[in-house]
Formats: sequence, C-alpha cells, structure tokens
Amino acid sequence: MVNDIPERQNLPEFIDKIAASCRAYGLVKRVGTWQSALALLAAIVGPGVGFLYPDAKAWAALFAVLVLLGDLVFLEPWIKYYQEVGAKMQELFDTELLKLPWNTHRCHSQPAPELLHNLAEKFKKKEKTNRLKDWYPTIAGEVPMEYGRLVCQRANMRWDAELRNRYSVLFIVVLFLMVVAASVVALLMKWDANTIVLSLLLPLLPAAIKLLRECRKHQESATISERTRTMLEAAWNRGLGSSLTPEQFAEESRRLQDELFDRRKASPTVPQWLYLWLKPEFERDMRFGSQKMVKEAKAKLGITP
Repeated sequence: MVNDIPERQNLPEFIDKIAASCRAYGLVKRVGTWQSALALLAAIVGPGVGFLYPDAKAWAALFAVLVLLGDLVFLEPWIKYYQEVGAKMQELFDTELLKLPWNTHRCHSQPAPELLHNLAEKFKKKEKTNRLKDWYPTIAGEVPMEYGRLVCQRANMRWDAELRNRYSVLFIVVLFLMVVAASVVALLMKWDANTIVLSLLLPLLPAAIKLLRECRKHQESATISERTRTMLEAAWNRGLGSSLTPEQFAEESRRLQDELFDRRKASPTVPQWLYLWLKPEFERDMRFGSQKMVKEAKAKLGITP
C-alpha cells in the first residue's frame, strides 16, 4: 500500500467516529418517522372524521394544525441539531483519516469527545460495527495520499446523488396520489367548500408539506453532490495533466470537503430499507469508478500494477 487509508479507517478510534455519526443520523431517521406518522395520521383522521362525524370536522382540522406546529417548533429543530452532529462526526472521521485540516470557519468547533463516546457506545449496544469497516474503497490505498483522498471523496458524491435522485421521485408519486385521492373523495361525497377545507385540505396539509419539503431537500442534496463531483473531476484532471504539488492537492480536497460537509449538514436521511436495497448496485458502481481513478493515477505516476 502507498498510503495508509485502508488500514487506518478500520482502527477502533475511526470506527467510533463512524458509529457516532450513524447513531446521530439514526436519531434523525427516528424523529423523521414520527413526523411522517403524525402527518399520515392527520391525513387519515381528517377525511375519516368528516365522513363519520361531520360535526367534529373542525376538531380534526385543529389536530392537523397542531401536528404542523409541533413539527415546525419541536421536531424539525431536533432533526436539524442531530443532523449537524452527524455531519460533524463524519467530518472528524474524514479530516483525520484523509489528513486534512479542520475548517473552523465552515464547521465551527469539533464535536465534544464525550458526545462522540456517548453516541458511539449507544450505537455499539444495538448494532455490530462490522458493517462500518472499509468505509472507503480499499483500492484508494494503492496511490499516494493526494490521489487517494480524491478517490474517497468521489465515492461519497456519486453514491449520494444517485440515491437521492431515486428517492425524491417517490415523494412526487405519493403527493400526486394524495391529490388524486382527495379530489375523488370530495367529488363522491359532494362536499361544499367549507367541508373540503376542514375535512380534506387542512388534514392533508402536514403530509403535503412534509412530502414537498423532503423532496426539495433530497433534490438540493443531489444537486450539491453532482456539483461537487464536477469540481472534483476538474481537480482530478488538472492533477493528471500537470504536476500539482501535494499541498495544492490538499487545498483542492479541503474545498471539496467543505462542500461535502454542507451537503451532510443540510441533507435529509434516506430510509434504511432503500439504502440496503440499492447498496449492492451502488457498491459495484463505486468500485468500478474507484478502480478507474486508481488506474489513471498509476499511469500518471508510472506505478506498475
């Protein structure tokens, strides 16, 4: 191995950082599930109450408004906090593994060691850490660090963009089906405008906002990943076409890492079932892309296979 990325990423201190990040994102997923469940409950209760107990439709509308307020005031800030924690844990893993400086201006303070330890231990109590090994493609160790960094960073970007583009389509489909179903119910029941507002529109509002918000976040995240990948490929081509110094490579990687942090901090999580379903396909494609990059770097440096 030319650099020590493959060995160091599996050391206990690095596994703990990934475990802490996964635990933080796991909490985000849990609260996101609560958001979805409450929004779905409001969407079901409203039309149901309007159909079975017409006199109580105002209470159903009030419940939907309370769900929306609770989401905005409590759940969304809680999600934002732990999402930033997860992003910082991942950033700590990346900067130490890839030997990049911590960007205080962009990331502010590093996560407290006590918080890291607490999250990592809670993760390890519930899940095995075997799946956290070889977080980045081991083939990145076959080229100097300045090239290996970019191989690891690109693996991050490609996977994320493809995953989120596919997931965002699901939100659009569900929202379309909700609108169609609501329209059919209103027509069949021959409800007046007041009943439609109280029994359909208000109860469906939390679910619709949740779907639109999540769809937009996933699309924005995919756009950031694609933009960052374009930046990385430009830096990679400059490195292959000229003699960039290791310091210049490091500066390029630090700028790319800033983009990765911003995406991780702002991006919503993806359900575990979708991640596991698409993981084999994405890992296959990621390995192919990483092998291509390593082959190009070796040819540039004159490293024999």
